[in-house]
Amino acid sequence: GIKKSNNSNIKDNGALEKQYKEAKGLYNMRDYKKALEKFLELEKQGKNSADLLNDIAVTYLNLNNYTECISYCQKVLKTGEKKEYAKACYNAGQAYEKQNNFDKAILNYTKAKEYYENNGISDANPKIDYKKIYESALKNAQIKKDSVLNSTIKAK
Repeated sequence: GIKKSNNSNIKDNGALEKQYKEAKGLYNMRDYKKALEKFLELEKQGKNSADLLNDIAVTYLNLNNYTECISYCQKVLKTGEKKEYAKACYNAGQAYEKQNNFDKAILNYTKAKEYYENNGISDANPKIDYKKIYESALKNAQIKKDSVLNSTIKAK
């Protein structure tokens, strides 16, 4: 059967915490394949925290596996950990944009901005202006969508 998500955070368990730090380290060194293996191993061990799911999503994004990225972003939105929702929507937006699905990208960037405004963001870096990032992603996706529309019209 399906295991019920235990939202216990990784930080509760020393060994898992060490593995998680290792995976994050690999990710930061841009060794996405190895990082993904470690992240997925943690998930297998029953860690379904939204921050881990977001890490898996963004790792898939960096490996150009947009379908899996979006799937993990959707899992994040089922955790109830609202402080992770903005990141998940932003990551999904990026994946949709890479697939030239600008409508869904725009929708997700809009949601990212709303979730950020309503719930903030976990582990927020004070040096980062998240709202600005989400707004600029939204604007750029809109511009790309319009330019695709215009080139289609001209081609006819």
